[in-house]
Amino acid sequence: MTLKELFSKRRTRYMKEMMKYGRLIFNDHFVLLLFLLVGAGGLAYSDYLDTLTQGMMQPRLLVGVIFYIITSTGSTTLLLEPADQIFLLPKEEDFKEVFKGLVSRSFIESLLSVGLVTILSFPIFVSTIQAQPIDMLFIFLALASLKGLNALFQLMPFFEMNQSQRPKYQAVLSIVKLIALIALLFIHVKVTAILLTIFGFIIWTQFSR
Repeated sequence: MTLKELFSKRRTRYMKEMMKYGRLIFNDHFVLLLFLLVGAGGLAYSDYLDTLTQGMMQPRLLVGVIFYIITSTGSTTLLLEPADQIFLLPKEEDFKEVFKGLVSRSFIESLLSVGLVTILSFPIFVSTIQAQPIDMLFIFLALASLKGLNALFQLMPFFEMNQSQRPKYQAVLSIVKLIALIALLFIHVKVTAILLTIFGFIIWTQFSR
């Protein structure tokens, strides 16, 4: 069995498990409750936006917390098992191609939540800093770059044998995200997004080599 066939079978099994859990969670009662919560939340959010004025910092601080959470949470679906580090990593060349595909697919799937948060939070930017529609794209690019960096960090324990370095990398990543979000929210949206996108592209390119 080739590595591609192995991971194809793992993904099929994973999707079957997700569908099974989905049927259990998304029953009629849950869907009805979800619609009610979305409606009530949308009305409350609309009323909150009416209270915002130009230059207010508190709403952007709240958005910053949400951005930090969304770029720091979630897991990369690699379909890896503990024994893979012993039995698959020696096949580095074959494994690398499969691995890059898994990481890319998982990252693309995670962009759905990033896009949703961008759309929902953008009215706050409009109300507080008179953001233009094009700025939504830049905010999305910035968050996607931070999400990608977080995903790559999650992969390090799989390849990094020296686990003592993990806290140091965690601290560096947290500082980078904090500085990036402060610049995005309070300094300049477009410039920050462009710099983050370039930086993220460089890191991702190095990973893909």
